[in-house]
Amino acid sequence: MIRTLLTFLLCLPALAYAAFSLDNNTDALQEPDFLPVDEAYIFTSSVEGNDLVLHWKIADGYYLYQNRMKVTTQNSSVSIGEFDYLHEGKEKDDQYFGLVKVFYHEAEFRVPVNSAAGQEVEFTVGYQGCADAGLCYPPQKRPALFIAPESSEVTGASNSNNNQQTSNNSKDTPVSGDNSLTQAGFFLAIISAFAGGLILNLMPCVFPVLSLKAFKLAKASGIARKEHKLQSLAYTAGVVSLFLTIATALIVLRAGGESIGWGFQLQSPWFVGLMVYVLFLLGLSLSGFIEIGTSLMGAGESLATKGGKRGAFFTGALAVLVASPCTAPFMGTAMGYAITQPPAISLLIFTSLGLGMASPFLAIAFIPALAQALPKPGAWMDTFKQILAFPLYFSALWLLWVLGRQTGINGMTWVLAGLIALTFAAWIHRRARMLSGPAIWFERLFAISAAVFALWILSTTATPEKTEQVAAFHQDAIEQYRSEGKTVFVNVTADWCVSCLVNENAVLSQSPVAETLESEEVAYIKGDWTNSDPMITDYLASFGRNGVPLYVVYRSGQDPIVLPQILTANAVMDALTGLN
Repeated sequence: MIRTLLTFLLCLPALAYAAFSLDNNTDALQEPDFLPVDEAYIFTSSVEGNDLVLHWKIADGYYLYQNRMKVTTQNSSVSIGEFDYLHEGKEKDDQYFGLVKVFYHEAEFRVPVNSAAGQEVEFTVGYQGCADAGLCYPPQKRPALFIAPESSEVTGASNSNNNQQTSNNSKDTPVSGDNSLTQAGFFLAIISAFAGGLILNLMPCVFPVLSLKAFKLAKASGIARKEHKLQSLAYTAGVVSLFLTIATALIVLRAGGESIGWGFQLQSPWFVGLMVYVLFLLGLSLSGFIEIGTSLMGAGESLATKGGKRGAFFTGALAVLVASPCTAPFMGTAMGYAITQPPAISLLIFTSLGLGMASPFLAIAFIPALAQALPKPGAWMDTFKQILAFPLYFSALWLLWVLGRQTGINGMTWVLAGLIALTFAAWIHRRARMLSGPAIWFERLFAISAAVFALWILSTTATPEKTEQVAAFHQDAIEQYRSEGKTVFVNVTADWCVSCLVNENAVLSQSPVAETLESEEVAYIKGDWTNSDPMITDYLASFGRNGVPLYVVYRSGQDPIVLPQILTANAVMDALTGLN
């Protein structure tokens, strides 16, 4: 039974890939001519009293999503009420968004505007539509001017309840309709999340911490099988718990109006600096230079050198933290779907992601044949432990580079000083165990002071300096290049995204892709998501993504082409030259 279950789990990536391929290939069988977006949806706006009236005339065979309509303004003194639709949308089982409401032929709604008398307000109207024949247009934004009548008054108590739930729209928060899900979409997201978590074990950002787990597996061959199972379950609990913690923070912050996505914690320089500290100290512990002890750094010490269920739990938790810069195949689609669903559904999908990541270690623990294949413990393990320290040093170096990109050379230098202070604190803590009397308290005071200094340094890096992007990213720039007849290649990346860096170094910077991107016929735009950028977050969401990398090719007169997250030169060249 267990072997059958393992076989099924290993086949999940192939099943998910087949499902996605079948869906994509069905759309590719026909390529009818499609109307330009402004001919498919003729948009007009007008003002009637205190209402902004928005109207679309929709061509036959095309439709607009009710839940993709939004109205925003940058004017913080203005608030808007709930949308009053002329008629409700028609329910449709859509291939992109599941069961939703859409408008055919015509769409119109009124937006109550609360503003000062005679005030002029510039609104941005967002909407998205598709064609029955298969094309789905990117989200559109159009301006709408509202001029309040002279008799208009600032909001009173009668309007406060109506505007309370929608006042955040002035901060680019959309007012939307239904966001229902189909059973097929839900189960496909669950399978994709599991497959993505399984593949995440092979991504370069996860390997250093998995080396800690590998060391524990080598030791596990010398312990009872029951204990081995308990440790694997503890590791799984650590992985799933951290995924759920990050998912909960993501849901809460997005509900509060923050524009964030997967890996958002690495957009905070203080968190990056903290991870530099943790990985470096774990490396020193594995190398045998320091013994961190069981007090302030007990969790880290358990990760690196101790066995047991507690050590396995924290190893799983640390693996998730370090995995956050990576997005494995299938994972981006699942997370993009999860973030649009109710919290309970989102947490279920993130749970599946965690179970997928932990599944190889569960298989080793519960399948005797795999467990017996592990090497026997011996003197070689001490050397093996010390070798495993070096991936952690490289990980700390990489995160230090990310910090330098976020805060500049000064921030990176301060965190290096913090590393020295922490190493000094750990060394004093070790020496204090050999002392007695007043001397031990004196040395411990030095150790605590050094540790506090290192943590204080993180607060000095909390405000990132603006980094210069390789090319300015803006939706208007994309549309301008397209209007000029150019092919546009959009690369949404981040310095902390290992997959992005691998793609850029192995594919985008190599011949013939690099020469093509530099040619006059191609416009290369790079969106830098190293630090939080709501405009880029909205762009990712328009393609159902919640993390990087994202690669999109726009060819003249055609709908956007989304490339795989793991690039090949042939895939990029085919998209750029129109051979796909």
